[in-house]
Amino acid sequence: MKFLVFDLKGKFAHFRKFYTNSSSLSYLVPPRTVVEGVVAAILGFERDSYYEELSAENLLIAVQKIERTYKIVQTVNYIKATSVNELKNPNTHTQVPLELLAGYNGFVGFRVFVMPRDEKMYSQLKSKLESGRAEFPIYFGSAPFAAKTEFVGEFEAYRWEDSSARILTVLDTGLMKSLNLSLESSAGLALMKDRMPCDFDKDRFATKVKTYINDENLNPIWVDLDSSAQDKVYFIKEFSSDKELCISLM
Repeated sequence: MKFLVFDLKGKFAHFRKFYTNSSSLSYLVPPRTVVEGVVAAILGFERDSYYEELSAENLLIAVQKIERTYKIVQTVNYIKATSVNELKNPNTHTQVPLELLAGYNGFVGFRVFVMPRDEKMYSQLKSKLESGRAEFPIYFGSAPFAAKTEFVGEFEAYRWEDSSARILTVLDTGLMKSLNLSLESSAGLALMKDRMPCDFDKDRFATKVKTYINDENLNPIWVDLDSSAQDKVYFIKEFSSDKELCISLM
């Protein structure tokens, strides 16, 4: 099987946490649903029309953070409305904190590994990525934050059959038996954990929510894998010279 690999880059990003209320807090990495939306925009799917076709069963996705980021908080004005008329002619506003991601190198960046199971869709997506043209504009979680794609290539992937691995991407904690923190390479880890949606139904309700970890210092994570990871962890030989560097599906 083959994965299409591309980089997503932008000046700022905001991936709103689904469990926040008035304060718009952001994830440190894009949830699977955000990447699903990016793929839908590239292919030209209409809004709310792609949740089944691009579900976790039909579209394999892994995400690697490739730029270190920090958070800033800006206050934005929203319309305060208690009736339909006030939406058309707002009288007052309410201020809401908005948490943004910014990059230490001037931009936010993620490497995305995708594989549509449908051959026709795979071919269409590959063509769009190679040309650098998307059917609809691509955003980093919210309309004010434009993003662009940079195609890395097409790579052969193999299921990882060992009981331990160095995971390069965001890791679903349900796939690991334990973290291996005894190695010298683990000394520089800055692990972050959060719960993120990974699938929607037709009404935009999250049908699956999982806990993920990633390293903010961009290091691979050594883990001992659970038996459930058998079909979720892959090794891409041509992409890395490291025999044990793997990607984990979201």
